[in-house]
Amino acid sequence: MAILVILSLNRGIGLRQSYKVTLKGTEMASNNLDTTDWRILDILQGNAAIPNIDLADKVFLSPSPCSRRVKNLEDKGYISRRVSLLDPNKVGLPVTVFIQVTLDHQVKKELDDFAKQVTSWPEVMECY
Repeated sequence: MAILVILSLNRGIGLRQSYKVTLKGTEMASNNLDTTDWRILDILQGNAAIPNIDLADKVFLSPSPCSRRVKNLEDKGYISRRVSLLDPNKVGLPVTVFIQVTLDHQVKKELDDFAKQVTSWPEVMECY
């Protein structure tokens, strides 16, 4: 078994697509979100800082119901946090590194310990 670690010095760049696939790929089948909820998630994924009034316009709701839906999506864990993506060139970190690590023993505790240690490093964006 190999573990893929995505080490990124340009924190956050590229996460939108991978998070979106995870969200729709695993959550849609087991939960009852309607098309408006999915549209809200898609828009927030592209711009977490969008004002509620603009989000409401884009999903054809008035601001109050839109705000309630966003709060509900947060409460249910669909939205775990909101982040700002930096331009890697402007902050002087244009490099993303993909590393494959193979462990001698694939015991669950050792895998968990390794993942916990690696993901504690601020440079590591994802670990699979």
